[in-house]
Amino acid sequence: MQTENNPFKGCKAIVEGEGFVGREEQINELNSHIFDKNFDNVAIVGIPHIGKSSLMNTLYLKRKELWTDKRNLVVWHTLKKVNKDDNYHRFDLFLSIASQVYSKLKKLCPNDDFIEDLAEYMDILTEKDIRWFEFEANLKNFFETIVDNNIRVITCLDEFDYAKDYLQEAEYQLLRELSYVPSYRVALITTSRRSIYDIEHYSGGGSNLFMLFENIYLKPFTKMEHCLQCKKIPFINECDIDKLWSITGGHPFINSILLEKYWTTKDVNKALFQAKQLIYKYYDDLFYVLKKDGLDDKVDRLYCGYTEGVTEQQRDYIYNRYGIFIFQKDESYIPFSSIFEDYLKCRYKNIPFADVWPETERALRKSISSALAKHFNTKDYTTWVAGLSFIDDIPKDRLNVWKGQMHAEKTKYGAAGSPNIINQLYPKDFQIFFKLFWDECLSDIYGKDLFYWLNALSFIADDIRNPFAHSRKGLLSEKEQLKATLICQEIIDCVIRKK
Repeated sequence: MQTENNPFKGCKAIVEGEGFVGREEQINELNSHIFDKNFDNVAIVGIPHIGKSSLMNTLYLKRKELWTDKRNLVVWHTLKKVNKDDNYHRFDLFLSIASQVYSKLKKLCPNDDFIEDLAEYMDILTEKDIRWFEFEANLKNFFETIVDNNIRVITCLDEFDYAKDYLQEAEYQLLRELSYVPSYRVALITTSRRSIYDIEHYSGGGSNLFMLFENIYLKPFTKMEHCLQCKKIPFINECDIDKLWSITGGHPFINSILLEKYWTTKDVNKALFQAKQLIYKYYDDLFYVLKKDGLDDKVDRLYCGYTEGVTEQQRDYIYNRYGIFIFQKDESYIPFSSIFEDYLKCRYKNIPFADVWPETERALRKSISSALAKHFNTKDYTTWVAGLSFIDDIPKDRLNVWKGQMHAEKTKYGAAGSPNIINQLYPKDFQIFFKLFWDECLSDIYGKDLFYWLNALSFIADDIRNPFAHSRKGLLSEKEQLKATLICQEIIDCVIRKK
């Protein structure tokens, strides 16, 4: 059994050397921007483990020849989560870059006079009680000295999403100046799951740093790149390559997990059996990250065709920038791989509609009861019943049904019967009260607009909680059930958040 030479052993790290395949178009794009006469900055954007750091690493690996041939100094800094209560974290990113640059130049240019100037600036920059304006001025002088000596600094910033923990508007402004003022200009390459614009505005910044960046959106491999990756295993056949393409959709990390198992099993199905839990764990982590960006439930919505509540920007990320859905000839979108679709189905099964509907009903009745209490200026249930009789938009036949049910309940159960007429509502009745009390009360609880919620409640009442679907489990598709679950979870979240 071959194990020692498995080319996909350790596939969870940054891929380099012979293990790196494809991405020729993106490499050329990266190099053309960074080495252009305008010295552009580049943001590499994509979902976790799609190869962002590996792509940036293709340039970092050339740092020796870039220094020898061009006097380009390349440094790498990985951002991490920091304690926001630490008053010094705003300096950390800039100090890390400057420290690396100074350390490398001391070794590369030990006898050059400007090294002493850099040492003086570093002493000032690392003073404990330095004021921000002093830090800013001396950092610019530090890099200006480097530029004056015909050296270009290229800074690779990995995991730039964490910039929201480091930087506020003043720091973004400094980063912007460093990356475009010719006298002390530094080239920036970042990797992140969101664009620079989104990261900066999430932090409340408004320096327009994003306007200085060219974006490279990294998606799964093309079919050709997928084949190149698979053929790192010399004994793999074309049929298995096609099977892996269907399963992984060209996701390089997931394919490498399967290929690591395939090396020993020589069987795609066995490899999938061994790796499936690890792949699902990856998708768990992906949705954890997407949740931070408010995109997790949006993926669920788009999968089941429930596009209400998904903005154009969110749709653009999911459909076009991340590449986790693919466009079909019939102008529909489907998940980019079979295992991703399997995972999306499992997300529904973890919280099926049947489990969330009872809590949803309670949440709807609670919010409508609060609307009646506000409208009638009392919590007296008898007053509500009497008052509803005088509202023309309440259908009298429905009101009589609710009153009849309430009377029957009291007759049968006595004091245990509910005195609140709202507890007698059917799913189709909720729309009546949303129309009546939207402006007065319910809009504050649910947000969005009335049309959105009438559509959602109509779908629940007409397609999900109707007698046929309610009594026959196999009548509804998984996507319909998922859509219903998402609506229910949103209703519950709105009422809980308002409380």
